[in-house]
Amino acid sequence: MDETRSHIIQDLVTQLENDDWLVRYNAAKILGDIDAEEAIQQLLEKLGREDNRDVRRRIVQSLVKIDLNIVIPDLIWIMKSDSSMMVRYTAARALGRMGATEAIPHIMERIAKEKNNESIFWFNLALARLEEDKKGQGIRAIEEMKKKKLLTVKQELEFSKFLKELKQRKKRKK
Repeated sequence: MDETRSHIIQDLVTQLENDDWLVRYNAAKILGDIDAEEAIQQLLEKLGREDNRDVRRRIVQSLVKIDLNIVIPDLIWIMKSDSSMMVRYTAARALGRMGATEAIPHIMERIAKEKNNESIFWFNLALARLEEDKKGQGIRAIEEMKKKKLLTVKQELEFSKFLKELKQRKKRKK
């Protein structure tokens, strides 16, 4: 079974170099789905060379699915430097979900540079997850966006869901 898995992973890693972006996208997705720790280095290398933002975003999502803390510095770098807003906020969301508190100053720095409300929301939600404080900067910024009616329905639902999760965590800690 291990030999079969190794062959599958190697085939998928090879497909990361395919000319068709959809093949590369699906190869990255499957590597995440099968929790291919063996492919982390190849995914990180491909991330630095990939031109297609959808494939880069999928690689970030796959790295997070594999969920190893060794990718945290890489996610911080991606969040700070990727040319695609979607890839940057996907990395920020992942850092928030992973509880990577070392990313807080980098997320705050990036919020100041973002111009798009969608991106600003996701960065602030990631910050709020890391702060875990109703009076934290992330929650206050999102509440201000909500007052100004800058949130989409999806964002309002995500924020509501997060606040419920935060409340439940606080109850469990008591």
